[in-house]
Amino acid sequence: MVSLLAKISLELGRLPDLLLSVLWFRSLGDSLPITDESKTHLDQKVTDTDGLLSCLVAGMNEDFLPLLSKLPDVLDALGLFMSKIILMYRLGWASELVDDGLMPADADNLELENLVNSAASQPANDSLPKRPRCNQKEPFAASTRILGVELSFLGGETEEDLLLCEAHLTAVESFFATAFTNKIWPKTEKLLIKIDRKSDIDEVKIQFNEILMEMTVAWPMTWSVSDVDVARRSGSKIIEFCVQVLVAIAVIPGGMETIEKMITEESLFDRTTSFCFAHFAQNRILGSNIVKFSDLDHLVSREYEIKYPVPQVNVIKLPENTDKDDEKQFSLPKSHSDYEVSSIINTHLWDKAGWQGLLYAHQGPLSQNPPIIGLIFTDRTMAEAIFRGWVDLIGSIDNDEIIRFALLRGIDKNNVHHYRTHISKNHESIPENSNQDRMFMSMSRLHTMKPSNSTNLDGFLELYHRIGAFYLIPAVMSSSGNPEMLTDLAILKRGLVVRDAWQVGRHDEDVIAVKNPQEVIIPDGVVDAPCLEILNSNFRTPK
Repeated sequence: MVSLLAKISLELGRLPDLLLSVLWFRSLGDSLPITDESKTHLDQKVTDTDGLLSCLVAGMNEDFLPLLSKLPDVLDALGLFMSKIILMYRLGWASELVDDGLMPADADNLELENLVNSAASQPANDSLPKRPRCNQKEPFAASTRILGVELSFLGGETEEDLLLCEAHLTAVESFFATAFTNKIWPKTEKLLIKIDRKSDIDEVKIQFNEILMEMTVAWPMTWSVSDVDVARRSGSKIIEFCVQVLVAIAVIPGGMETIEKMITEESLFDRTTSFCFAHFAQNRILGSNIVKFSDLDHLVSREYEIKYPVPQVNVIKLPENTDKDDEKQFSLPKSHSDYEVSSIINTHLWDKAGWQGLLYAHQGPLSQNPPIIGLIFTDRTMAEAIFRGWVDLIGSIDNDEIIRFALLRGIDKNNVHHYRTHISKNHESIPENSNQDRMFMSMSRLHTMKPSNSTNLDGFLELYHRIGAFYLIPAVMSSSGNPEMLTDLAILKRGLVVRDAWQVGRHDEDVIAVKNPQEVIIPDGVVDAPCLEILNSNFRTPK
């Protein structure tokens, strides 16, 4: 159990809990009548923990370092020597390491710098928080990855705020434990959850802002999660919160029927509520609800205040493991952190916006100004929210081609002028330093255009190829039945994907846009059209 607590504390970045776990390890080894083999096993646990903790210390944000000025002595007393070396370096006390006997007298600063950079570059850092928690007087801030979606929690700075935020965070992780088995999939990149205690309410209130992708939880000030009776009667509110998070971030086959099945058949209520109020068990053991650095002050003899300027840490590219197979075998991820959602589509907004089609237009002299593609919506508020979100993300010029805009022609041999629009995030825009072991998932939007001729499309493409750019804008159907172009939200793009559907294979990112491979127009003389691969695979595009 102590080992499990240490592992969980490290993953969550709860440094006081982690250090207390190591203290227990040391106490068990010193006080219990255990064999030499068992003692060696305990020592190895501490060594392994030290290795991971050193990665966390090397990779944490600089603004967090001043809070750790008393930790070098604690790390030393617990035998976490690698973590102490890296912390001392980052605090600006590298010269003291020789006096402490942790670095040889002839070691130069470059050697130490390389050690810290290497620790910050380890793959383990991808799953460790950049700003750990120390349970001191600071606003609550923590994040977790559920179904690949980044959930960020913000709250107050009191002990009661901390316990309340942790209860909600732990509840979500417990609630989603079996999400994959129910074939629930993510539909957004991130969700911000703000938890606040209010003195003017007597019931829990949960609100979701789909435009900002922000959920707020207002909790009555009189409802103390340190109270056992409050914990009992607030269980249903915790479950309600989890359900709302689920609806906000995921696609749920079967809807409420699936959710009800999860709650009733998988003992979700008992599991979720028991884990989220685990601080009661800690109180019975330690006499307090939370662990603080001050609980370890008896190990501190001096303080190492940070020295500025702080040494910089640089993430480096480590040599690849040559022991791995040349060709990596695909396998389904086994945990929530193995997924990552990378998307520009806010499904909540798109579902309400009512995308009706495209319009083509131009302004001014045809030889000078880029042509226009307008996305026609029925709901002005949602249309503006979609484009404002894009402008906030990438600006008014899509220099990095974040938005991938594709037009697929030849999708229906019976209607040769029909074509399909596919809007998604450009997968080539994913940073090179992203964790390549994760499965990336993305949402996209499709619309089929059914003109009787190709005059408008051909005219637009002729202008686009001449100028090399186009404006992407929202448009809204007015009461007169004509679209109103909202040019103040225009985004200038240079990249446009125009291709024939027969060229799309089973592993192509546009495969979702080829709904009926049998109907695709294949030119005469083409024998092995890539689109035919889709027919022989298990992939099924949505109708």
